[in-house]
Amino acid sequence: ALGRYWVTCMGSDEIRVLNPDGSTHTTLALAYGAAPFAVTASPNGQSLYVTLYGSGHLLRYDAATPSAPPITRSTFPTPRAMAVSGDGSRVFVTRFISPDLEAQVGEFDGTTLQPNRVFNLASAISVDN
Repeated sequence: ALGRYWVTCMGSDEIRVLNPDGSTHTTLALAYGAAPFAVTASPNGQSLYVTLYGSGHLLRYDAATPSAPPITRSTFPTPRAMAVSGDGSRVFVTRFISPDLEAQVGEFDGTTLQPNRVFNLASAISVDN
């Protein structure tokens, strides 16, 4: 976003924002155990979303001012992978460790990160061909 690379550092609880030449623009220190995992940009590149696997949160950063405090929302335990809708209005977050016999995907508002709903996906007992 804005020509910078955002890298999550799960083991050190930080996000590194790099300039196009690979030099550090800024390092965003997170709380111990936050364990940032996925980072995804909005379609227009103005926002960056980050899942915190360890603390169960979803963050939204302003790409122009990465050091500004992000919008933060609790999700469910172990949020991991993400996708953003084509118009940027929705962010989808997977739950890595879901309840037995189902998987979960949360849908959040792309601006406020308010939760919209959770999709519960039943396990399949058949083999895909």
